[in-house]
Amino acid sequence: MRVHVVQHVAFEGPARLAALLRTAGGAPAVVQPLAGDPWPDLRQDDALVLLGGPMGLGDADAGQWLAPEAHLVERALELGVPLLGVCLGAQVIAHVLGARVRPVPEPEIGWYPVRRSAAADGAQLASGWPDEALVFHWHGDGFETPPQAVPLAGSEALPHQAFAVGERVLALQFHVETDRTAAATLVRHGERDLARAGRFVQSAGEILGRAQAFDELARGAGGILGPWLALLGGGRGR
Repeated sequence: MRVHVVQHVAFEGPARLAALLRTAGGAPAVVQPLAGDPWPDLRQDDALVLLGGPMGLGDADAGQWLAPEAHLVERALELGVPLLGVCLGAQVIAHVLGARVRPVPEPEIGWYPVRRSAAADGAQLASGWPDEALVFHWHGDGFETPPQAVPLAGSEALPHQAFAVGERVLALQFHVETDRTAAATLVRHGERDLARAGRFVQSAGEILGRAQAFDELARGAGGILGPWLALLGGGRGR
């Protein structure tokens, strides 16, 4: 199955997710529409992944990319293709589904746990999720859970961290794809974010020095994404 991966900026790519897609039977095709690549033309046997990025839906220049990306999400929902949104990508999905996306009371940057919600027990896309997982965060905006979605997880800083719609749409505010190289690149490009004081903002040293956290995320990423990744080999009727 061809998996269109929309990358918003050059320094925030799929990282570990590319290998997970290939292992699951997907053929990732990474495009950067904001850098001039055409937006994907979806077919019924495709899948779609929307990655993160430093921009926000409320930015003055969001109109240059938000409308075509929202149309792409609408097309994915219409076709029923597997759809995964990470961070900014999850916010775009929430926006299309009618939920508010806005700045969070406290930015969350670094290694913090998310806890599985009670509602996740009935969600196929959260089957096998642990009660708590240490994941990577880098966000100053967040979404509310759309009315037709099932809330899956939250953190101390942000109660709305993940949701599912049916058995094919998964949105994650947090990152499970981040590896050491990806984190180092984000730190290099995110000095202004890291300079902000806050209860949930870790330093560059704290982020990059957590070898155990990187290892734990590497072990857990496949489990969190596993139910969604299983769709890539299961066909549209799954």
